[in-house]
Amino acid sequence: LRTIGEVEVGEDQISAVNLRFSGWVERIRVDKTGDPVEKGQTLFEIYSPELVAAQQEFLLALRTQGAASNLARSARRKFDLWGLAERDVASIASSGKVRRTFPIRSPRSGFALHKNVVEGARVEAGQDLYSVGDLSHIWVTAEVYEFDAPWVEVGQPAQMELSYEEGKVLEGKVAYIYPTLNEVSRTL
Repeated sequence: LRTIGEVEVGEDQISAVNLRFSGWVERIRVDKTGDPVEKGQTLFEIYSPELVAAQQEFLLALRTQGAASNLARSARRKFDLWGLAERDVASIASSGKVRRTFPIRSPRSGFALHKNVVEGARVEAGQDLYSVGDLSHIWVTAEVYEFDAPWVEVGQPAQMELSYEEGKVLEGKVAYIYPTLNEVSRTL
């Protein structure tokens, strides 16, 4: 069967980067859509009064009651709930100093597929700021006419040729067949 398809980033290869607290973006480190990023790389630095106050509480608990105290564990747990990197929290504990800005790191390696933030911007909790996607495995959504559908099975080998690279054939396999038919185009 020959058909057309659309190349997409796999849904399982994309991570949204957002915050669980509000603040102001102080410095952008990954400033363009399409920039490569590594897991754990700083995307931007943020100033948040909530984060500064949480650091002060944590350090006060460490100084007065020690790391094993319920108060220190509770204060540290707040950083976990906000999704902050363990190494950054450990650096606060070891230095004993409050950081004015805090790095926000990439959850995966790949590329910045979408960037919705600029330096100086106020960002709210829950606002999607970046999408990072791994392009090492992609999806191709192919449209097959309903009368050809019985000849397509999961696991079946598939080949793809891109219009801008004629003659170069890429190998893959059918990973999924949608259970519904497009009523307008009569394709699956």
